[in-house]
Amino acid sequence: FGQLEEASNLLEKAEILVHSELAEAGPTPDALAKLGYFCYVKSRITAMRGDLEQAIKLCRTARTQVAPENITLQIDFTITLGFEYFLLGDFENAGKMLNETVRLGDMVEAVNNPVAAYCLLARLQRYQGHPSKAQDLLQRAGRLIFDPSRKYLGVFGLVEIERAALL
Repeated sequence: FGQLEEASNLLEKAEILVHSELAEAGPTPDALAKLGYFCYVKSRITAMRGDLEQAIKLCRTARTQVAPENITLQIDFTITLGFEYFLLGDFENAGKMLNETVRLGDMVEAVNNPVAAYCLLARLQRYQGHPSKAQDLLQRAGRLIFDPSRKYLGVFGLVEIERAALL
């Protein structure tokens, strides 16, 4: 909630605990997952401070520490990397990460992060002068939200904002 100093202080304490566990238990999958999650949170705080290149490095490190089978965290990492690359202006890598978010989301029927990824991909298409491709991506996002078996109104606003921007 914008309290970056407090978040940084808590993160320093978490870092001590994570490294302590690694020293005691060794590089177990659980300890590495905690290190990965630590790097992920640090990446987000670093991005909020404006150091996008360092944020990307941290998030890429997070991805390597967590098993690929941990799809939940991998989806969080890829959407974050996609957004960080987007903010940096590296649209090629942003597109790769956002498409990876959608792919991973399809594997586990996730909705929130894939919808956000579709919206950012649509924005990329809009910036590159491809409004019909952007519209197609927003329609895909809409299908995820309004699948007959589930409704996710929390992400509905993301799609509507992008549709409004496209118009």
